[in-house]
Amino acid sequence: MSSIITNEIMERYPYPDNGERPTGITRLGQCLASRKAYKAGVTRTPTDREIDAAALAVYTGTTGMSLEEVEPLWPGMNPDAKTQYRRLARLALDAAREEAMR
Repeated sequence: MSSIITNEIMERYPYPDNGERPTGITRLGQCLASRKAYKAGVTRTPTDREIDAAALAVYTGTTGMSLEEVEPLWPGMNPDAKTQYRRLARLALDAAREEAMR
């Protein structure tokens, strides 16, 4: 069984054979470069902005409030509480990436 990422790469960037021999290396080279870039993007470390967005989503989900209600509260939130939500967000992002790479 291949990983979610490998399956997505195969879907998005199929090898250009279609039963025929590729006529030029250019198309194949582009395909291979796209596949490599896609995998590199998926396996990179999440940015602080992505972690904050995920932490805000966790906070929104645990409070039962809407994003519109929670978003203005986020910048002034207690730093210790914010750190906990960021930690939970990192755990969730790491778990999702680990599952995708299996």
